[in-house]
Amino acid sequence: MQSENGPCPLLAIMNILLLQWKVKLPPQKEVVTAEELMAHLGDCILATQPREPSEGLQLNFQQNISDSMMVLPKLSTGLDVNVRFTGVSDFEYTPECIVFDLLNVPLYHGWLVDTQSPEVVQAVGKLSYNQLVEKIITCKQASDSSLVSEGLVAEQFLESTASQLSYHGLCELTGAVKEGELSVFFRNNHFRT
Repeated sequence: MQSENGPCPLLAIMNILLLQWKVKLPPQKEVVTAEELMAHLGDCILATQPREPSEGLQLNFQQNISDSMMVLPKLSTGLDVNVRFTGVSDFEYTPECIVFDLLNVPLYHGWLVDTQSPEVVQAVGKLSYNQLVEKIITCKQASDSSLVSEGLVAEQFLESTASQLSYHGLCELTGAVKEGELSVFFRNNHFRT
């Protein structure tokens, strides 16, 4: 469990690995340090192997392992992921996401634009959170009133869904997440198992 802000991505991933029996802690162990969790996580990452032994896949795998080892220290202080508002598993691909991919841990969020709101769909489009914030700033400074209006619609969407969950997103999650599936859920800049 988390006693202070920061290690939630590490704990979320490790909870899944523990529940999948991919990591086993010694019996009667009451306290596990972040360093111990990182060592277990590193072992699990190194144990992943591509299914196809082709040279291209092997080189890609080696690069992914290298990238994930650079990300590991960030797991105990918090990760910066960038959601896209188009689907519950849509995130901008960043090195931070590689650990989830290598370990085959699904990462979800519920911060979606309702497809039945064409004005919001138009304003948000397929942008990531960071791109949308930049668009809002640009649109607010535009001289074209339609751009200013689009920026205000996008800003209203972010304000009305500030908890990083929308009703449409919740509905989509119920259809996307399988019964009994172990996954990590991202909401309010926090990762949960």
